Amino acid sequence: VGTGPGALNIDEAWVRLPGLGGRWIFGRQYAGQDYETGAANPSLALGVGYYTGAALTGIRGQVDVGNSVLLTGLVQADDNPNAPGGLGSNMAAVGRADVTLPWWKNSAGEPRVKMGFQTVKALGNTATLVAPKRFNDNQQSREWSVGADLWVDVLKGLRVEYVNTYRDVNGKPPNRSGSADNDAQAIYAELGVLETPTFKLDIKGGAIAKDFELSHSIVTNPYTEVSSPAFALFDRPVLIDSRWNGGVAPVTAQGIGPTQGYDINLRWMIGSRPLLLRFAGSTLKRDAFNWMGYAALPLVQTAKGDVSISGGYIDVDATSPLRGFTKGGVSAVRVQGSFAF
Repeated sequence: VGTGPGALNIDEAWVRLPGLGGRWIFGRQYAGQDYETGAANPSLALGVGYYTGAALTGIRGQVDVGNSVLLTGLVQADDNPNAPGGLGSNMAAVGRADVTLPWWKNSAGEPRVKMGFQTVKALGNTATLVAPKRFNDNQQSREWSVGADLWVDVLKGLRVEYVNTYRDVNGKPPNRSGSADNDAQAIYAELGVLETPTFKLDIKGGAIAKDFELSHSIVTNPYTEVSSPAFALFDRPVLIDSRWNGGVAPVTAQGIGPTQGYDINLRWMIGSRPLLLRFAGSTLKRDAFNWMGYAALPLVQTAKGDVSISGGYIDVDATSPLRGFTKGGVSAVRVQGSFAF
């Protein structure tokens, strides 16, 4: 896409180096984008340690080491303008190793155990502009985190991710715990309970420490969909997309998930139409919200387009960041569609 007369920009460039090994993506990309299918996975591993939510500009390389180790390197930048005519990027560098146990496989020949080790370094924008770019925690922070995740072939797969993060807020005011810097942990898990042609049920849950505010887990970028506060919660991973806010301003549509909770998701195939049902909540009183119910169903599905309806209810306390929208709860319904002519 050109930005001026005669301009030529590359949106994505996919490169393979058969002789040297490795697969590369230059330009716009998701952190875990699949090289074979192009499927856009917004995270490496489960996403507690690194979840972008949408595509960012960057470079990613992936190299196989033998048959059981995969090395991934990623550098991404959020290049949203801070002020008219100015850019001040928030950058992150990710290094990751995925390891399988080749001697322990299931009947299909797939490993029963997979492990991942990851480190993330996030550099906050420190440019002095009229409207400085800030992360989701409203700080111009530098962050570093290390994490590990585990996948075990139990039922439909048990996946667990643990992350420890350290944050230096560059001399800004103290964070939520009252200290100038962060050193906090998060743990997140998913378990597939049932998967048939008709039903698919999974349960997710975890806990995030008060000081855990990894900026690049939900950094704003040019490709993030702008949504209402209610659908920002309905559409996103509840715990992965969380931050501790406790009713402290400023509160944005991003980062309104709980710090400790559960998330139950059911897909029910009604003919060829998938009915999605979701029930999630916090196990802490006066968290961002108490519980929510959500449903989505396609109304029209054709080769030329589709129409779907979705909506739900969020129960909140008076101290919730959502209190400005309700006295006791938030209800929202959305009808959307797309057609080709």
